[in-house]
Amino acid sequence: MCGHDGHCTWVLGATSKLMEKISLIPSDKTIRLLFQPAEEGVGGAFLMIQEGCLETVNEVYGAHNLPVKPTGKLLVKSGPVMSQSTRIEITVSII
Repeated sequence: MCGHDGHCTWVLGATSKLMEKISLIPSDKTIRLLFQPAEEGVGGAFLMIQEGCLETVNEVYGAHNLPVKPTGKLLVKSGPVMSQSTRIEITVSII
């Protein structure tokens, strides 16, 4: 389960916390919070990037939930993680 509602909640929660500390963010810096729709099929990040969502962006941080891990654990890894989906087709023949 991807939990898109969880992702929206994270972005809204991060926005709320950032707004509480807005005076601490340098005026020459921009923070952009993105929600990637349709990452499982056509669309997702590819179309967002084509439309310019990363223009002038210097750093990107992402998160994904993984419900099978224990509550309260944060898993961190450098580089891409859970960054693509694919489709396979399996044919089962009973002999």
